[in-house]
Amino acid sequence: MMKILHTSDLHLKNNYDERWYTLINLLEIGERENIDLFVISGDLFDQNYNAECLRPECRDIFSDNNFEIILIPGNHDKDCFADGYVFGNDVKVIREFGNPLVYEDIAVWGLPFEFITSQEVFSMLYSKKEEFIKFQTNILLFHGDLIDAMYLGSQSAGEEGDRQYMPVKLSFFRDLDIQYVLGGHIHSNFGVWEIDTEKYFVYSGSPISITRKETGNRKVNLFECGSRPSEYNLSTLYYENLRITLDPLKKLDPISIIKDSLEKYPDYARVLLNVDGFINSGKIGFTEEELTNEINELFESVCEEINIKFQDIKSILQDDLFIKFSEKLKIKEIDEDEMKKITDIVIKALMKILI
Repeated sequence: MMKILHTSDLHLKNNYDERWYTLINLLEIGERENIDLFVISGDLFDQNYNAECLRPECRDIFSDNNFEIILIPGNHDKDCFADGYVFGNDVKVIREFGNPLVYEDIAVWGLPFEFITSQEVFSMLYSKKEEFIKFQTNILLFHGDLIDAMYLGSQSAGEEGDRQYMPVKLSFFRDLDIQYVLGGHIHSNFGVWEIDTEKYFVYSGSPISITRKETGNRKVNLFECGSRPSEYNLSTLYYENLRITLDPLKKLDPISIIKDSLEKYPDYARVLLNVDGFINSGKIGFTEEELTNEINELFESVCEEINIKFQDIKSILQDDLFIKFSEKLKIKEIDEDEMKKITDIVIKALMKILI
């Protein structure tokens, strides 16, 4: 069966930067995995002028591979794939809906991005309903918003804001003989939605984090026709939120806690470190200022961003009222998590009274 590697939204700006090397990496994965098709569902380029600059470079890497490369325009690069342009001898660009690429009993359709409404997309799809029936397997490359995913709040499209781009619903595809909708435009995560039995809508997510909203390990979609879409983990730049909440009642070194947590991430992760909670400067030997300076000095080089929000509450912890409360709380049969929640509430209440 045909083997396909599916991605989208590389938003290339320059050659020889991390995004460019991510594309090289995907081509290498394609070779290793013996794929038949490498499909990019829109926004290969960040802007049209980036495509103008990079087109000659693309010819080198998009030629003489052992698989074909199929592209559709996205909302960022919708005008850069003019007739007559050459991106490489392996590349086929689907510029308009209705002219599929046919591989025996498999048809690959493209629905490039346009500024059209949901109803217009629906009408376009159903205009080809009878033609879909001619093929055993239909694959649709699509660049736009799946409303079902937006409603669940599980996906976002970089920095596009709340505007909807060529929105569709899963229900649009239920009565159509389309087995795979390979989506682009949504950066957040890899996600698969079942349209019906053995019919799937899938977003691969961006293969490299384009904005800080795109957290977690990056993935692509690697699958064989007839099988469920499958995530393939990449070793490419991604952002990760790391929150450390300091507990003033525990005898733990804050620096060691942060260091141990950071060691879990690979060197290609860009960590957004947030340190909150409370400290007891009398117990840990650091004032607020000293600990803040120490964290910034030690971890600035390994974190993309550091946000310090903890507070020193030494005076509260030494207050007779808090000491009496703590003694009574210890007598109660309360699990550790619940005890921490109650203690935090009391600390914040005492802060309003005593500070």
